[in-house]
Amino acid sequence: VAAMIIVMIAIALFVDNKVVHTQVQQEVTTDLQQKLRAFDSLQRGQQELLAQRAVVLAETPHLRAAIETFHPETIRRELARIVSGKTDSLVIILDPQENVLAAVGLQNLTIDSFPLHNFHIQQSIAGAQIGVASIDGVYVQTALAPVLMPGVGSAVHAGYVVIGFPIDQAYLNYLDEIIGGHFLFYHNNTVEEASAGMAPAFARATFEQFRARAVTNGQNIDILETDAGEMLVGEWRLPGEHEFGYILAIPFESIFKEIVQPVEQTIVLVAVLTLVVAILISYFISRQVVTPVQKLVLATDAVVAGDYAHPVAVDAQDEIGYLASKFDAMRRSLQKQMTTLASKNRELEQALQMLEKTQHELVQTEKLAATGKITAQLSHELNNPIHNVQSCLERARRKASDGQSAAEYLDLAHTEIVRMGKLVRQMLDFYRPSSFEHEPVDINEILTQVLHISQQRFDECNIEIETQFEKKVPKIQAAPDQLKQVFLNLITNAIDAMPDGGRLAVRTRAAEQTVEITFSDTGIGIPKEQIANIFDAFYTTKSRASGVGLGLSVSYGIVKSHGGKILVDSEVGNGTQFTIILPK
Repeated sequence: VAAMIIVMIAIALFVDNKVVHTQVQQEVTTDLQQKLRAFDSLQRGQQELLAQRAVVLAETPHLRAAIETFHPETIRRELARIVSGKTDSLVIILDPQENVLAAVGLQNLTIDSFPLHNFHIQQSIAGAQIGVASIDGVYVQTALAPVLMPGVGSAVHAGYVVIGFPIDQAYLNYLDEIIGGHFLFYHNNTVEEASAGMAPAFARATFEQFRARAVTNGQNIDILETDAGEMLVGEWRLPGEHEFGYILAIPFESIFKEIVQPVEQTIVLVAVLTLVVAILISYFISRQVVTPVQKLVLATDAVVAGDYAHPVAVDAQDEIGYLASKFDAMRRSLQKQMTTLASKNRELEQALQMLEKTQHELVQTEKLAATGKITAQLSHELNNPIHNVQSCLERARRKASDGQSAAEYLDLAHTEIVRMGKLVRQMLDFYRPSSFEHEPVDINEILTQVLHISQQRFDECNIEIETQFEKKVPKIQAAPDQLKQVFLNLITNAIDAMPDGGRLAVRTRAAEQTVEITFSDTGIGIPKEQIANIFDAFYTTKSRASGVGLGLSVSYGIVKSHGGKILVDSEVGNGTQFTIILPK
């Protein structure tokens, strides 16, 4: 429960953070838009005021009279008298050639000249031109009005009145106070000045990030991730072809924390109280529910482990007590049934032992019959080699008595003896497959050898052989003698299945991961109900005189030991197909 409450607290804090974050972000964005509108109104008002002051000064009679003298000292005294006390403004009088005749205000600036090409005109208001000028490395918001003297026919141009205020940190700090936020002033892609609330490096980084994103989204308001946290940034550009403007940045994180911190504190306080209540409830539940359930679980574990005599020790008088009494009744019933089942199991074990003994006796009987069959087959197969050995030895004895070399006949006798040894091993392998080491084997070559050995029987039984050996069949790791035995068994079965002759097709094919060998005959076929048993030991569909039922069983064991499998498909009257699948 405590864990759930903690998780719920975490979720609540997360949701509160996200929801409040979104709401505060929307409110601050709206506030930023309002501040930009207020700033726009302030700028327009300041520009209009500058224009009006410049026009009024240009039309002041005493100042015009002083300008007519073109005497700098006279002009400066009259100008100082007119603008006395206004130290926040800069006033410059220029002659028609743009030379400075007089300048007052902002004593920290050195004004030797005022080239009009440094005056970036933005717009005209009330007969004055408004723009930004660069004076002694300082950007000044400026209004320029011409001084016109009455003349014959038309006015005579006598000079200019320039009035303005510097766009410096003091001005940006003033904007911070009356608008709110942090201001920076830029020209083209360079930050020229920033308020005290923004360090120069931070101001440059904020401006560069904003301009980079503004190129992408084309908006004048954006949310930036900075080193100081999230900042809501807005832009206000001065009109004109020259790129001047202000950036207003509002730190979002501080506003967000002021709003969300009390909410989070309230959530945590409520959560702590809830956690205390949950702990008290959990303690009560533990006393009334958990302990009896634990006793019931212990009794359940004992029954699962086979201890049906373990009692259920729960004395509660509630639902858990009722459940425990029913479980104990079930335990007693199980105990009684398990006793009966154990007695039945003992009887079944005795019957199984008798069945196994009977089956063993049957297997021994079948093995004796198989041994007799193998002996008869072995005697038949050894008769010719023994006769040949006897004949060779008789000829060798005669050659030796005549003083001639008997090596030729001795070699023939040796060859026949080796052949008899192989016959004995082959016959024994039909009874019990031997274990041979695996080596790279060419399946096509082994099949060719086995078919060649069996050619005499094919001729005797009038069986036509069809071979389709795929040349790209790779060599596989196998015991060649065991594969020969498998192939010989399948060929023998095919011959026996075609007593009146027929056709035996032997094919090889390379699959993706395996090699397939197929033996297809046109024999009598195997009934479908017998196919499932043909690989069982001592099971045969032949007469007792011709088979003992071990060939396919031995072959099945050999193929399995090679990691392969044998598939059979047969239909009575249409022949049988055996497919051997061996891994590459």
